[in-house]
Parts: sequence; structure tokens; C-alpha cells
Amino acid sequence: MGKFQLNLRRQSIVLVSLVMVVMLSLTIFRLTEAVELSAVNVAFRVRGPLKPASPVVIVAIDDNTFDINGLQWPWPRTYFAQIVDRLKAGGAQLIAFDVFFFEPEALGQPATYTVQGDTLSSIAARVYGDPNAWPRILAANAGQIRNPNLIEPGETLVLPAR
Repeated sequence: MGKFQLNLRRQSIVLVSLVMVVMLSLTIFRLTEAVELSAVNVAFRVRGPLKPASPVVIVAIDDNTFDINGLQWPWPRTYFAQIVDRLKAGGAQLIAFDVFFFEPEALGQPATYTVQGDTLSSIAARVYGDPNAWPRILAANAGQIRNPNLIEPGETLVLPAR
């Protein structure tokens, strides 16, 4: 009976060591990362959306932001306008920037602006004060707009100077 207990103890140690080596290898080589991320995604979908704990949301500009958008400082004013549009579309009541706009915009380059779910006439009314100025925008974009009655996601508009 003593030999059987010793053999079982050895097998247990070998089995535990083998499992530890396999788990450590999977972790070091990130072989379980995709499974883990998929499990987290499923958990969030099952849980569903949560209301924010506070009505105040801070959108920070940090090193990750520069990595994601690929822009260098100073950002174009149109990029800030896109941020404002997206925050408003998400239900923002008040938007404030803690950013200094010391550097002037580069002159001579047309402003580009991405608008989602808007029409050329409403953009013309907002930018030029005249909803009938939409043909100017259409002409400046030289056939890049598929439907002037509804700007589609991913379309970029060039707005001609006033």
C-alpha cells in the first residue's frame, strides 16, 4: 500500500506540473487572448447596456488618442467639429474643451468634414446660411457624393470657401 501512495503522489505532482507548464505557455504566447476577449464580449452582450453612473463624461486626449487617430498636434479644427457632432449624436447636452487653440489653421487647404446622416441642403444652410447653396458643395466634391439627399457613413465632404 505504501508503494501505491508514493506512485499516486508522483503522478499528481507530474500532472500538476504539466498543467502549470501548459497554462504558463499559453499565457506567455497569448494563445488564450482571443478566447478571453470573446468571453468578455459575450458577457457584455448578455449584460446589456448600462446607464452611466454620472451625467458627466470626460473625453480625454492622451497618448492612445494620438496612436488611434494618427494625427499630430495641432489637430485640424474640422476634427474637433467631428468630435462635437459625434458627442451631440450620443446625447451630449454640454460640450467643453480644455484645449488651447493657439496655432492658426493651415491656409490654402480646403476643409474636409465628415457628416453622417445629413443632407447637402442642411449642411449648406448651416455653413453658408443658405440651404439652396448645396450645388456648390456637390460641385466641390466632384461626384464623390452618392446621394445628395442623405450623406452616408464614411463619406467625406469638401466644403468650398464662402
